[in-house]
Amino acid sequence: MATAYYGPINAQVTISASRNGGTVNFSISWKVYTDSGWEASFRQLVIDGTTVYSNYGNNNTVTGTLTRSASTYSSGTKTVNFTVSGTYAGGSGSGTGSVSVSYPAQVFTVTFDPGAGSVSETSRSVSYGAAIGTLPTVTPPSGYAFLGWFTEQTGGTQINTTTVCYGNTTYYAQYKPMAILRMVNNGAVTTYTKIYSVGDGSAKQVLSVWSVDETGAHQGI
Repeated sequence: MATAYYGPINAQVTISASRNGGTVNFSISWKVYTDSGWEASFRQLVIDGTTVYSNYGNNNTVTGTLTRSASTYSSGTKTVNFTVSGTYAGGSGSGTGSVSVSYPAQVFTVTFDPGAGSVSETSRSVSYGAAIGTLPTVTPPSGYAFLGWFTEQTGGTQINTTTVCYGNTTYYAQYKPMAILRMVNNGAVTTYTKIYSVGDGSAKQVLSVWSVDETGAHQGI
C-alpha cells in the first residue's frame, strides 16, 4: 500500500495480481479521505492517467476498485502511479505516489515419455522462459542403448539441460539397438551387450552387429 497526500487530503492505493493462463489480472483498490477536523472543498484521485474520483464538497471516506490486465507468460512487476489533488482552507495542490506488485511466470508441464523403457521422472512443472534442468534417468529396454531425449518419437531435435520451456511439452526417449554377441564355450553361452572395436589406439563401442546367411541379414550373431 502507498499513500499520497496534499495537506489533509489523502489517498491510499493497493494493488494485487492474479494469473489466469497467459493473462495477469490486476486489482487496484483505492481510498480517498480527509483528516479529521478539516474540510475539503474539492478532492480528486487520478490513477495511471484515469480519474477514478472527483468531487466537490465531500469529506467522507470514499473507496473503489480499478482493474487492469496484461497478456504475458513471463514474470514481471506492475507499477501504478497516482496523484491526489484538492482544495481546502490552506490552498490547493497535489501529491503523488506509486505502488508495485510482482507476479510469477506461467507454469507449464514438461512430460518425459520413455517409450519402451522406464524413467525416473515422468513429468515436472517448469516456468515459462526457464531451463528444463537436469533430465530424468532412463532405463532402456533390454538390448537397446539410450540415445537421449528428443522433440519427436523419431527424428526431431535432441534437448539438453539448457533447453528452455515455452509451453506444455512432451519429450521422447530414443534408443538404438545394442550389439549382441553370444559365445559358446564348453556348452555355456555367454552374452555380451557391450562390444568395442580398437583402432588408432582408441576403443569405440559397437552399437550393432549383423550376420548374413542365405535368408538375408540378421542383427546379432
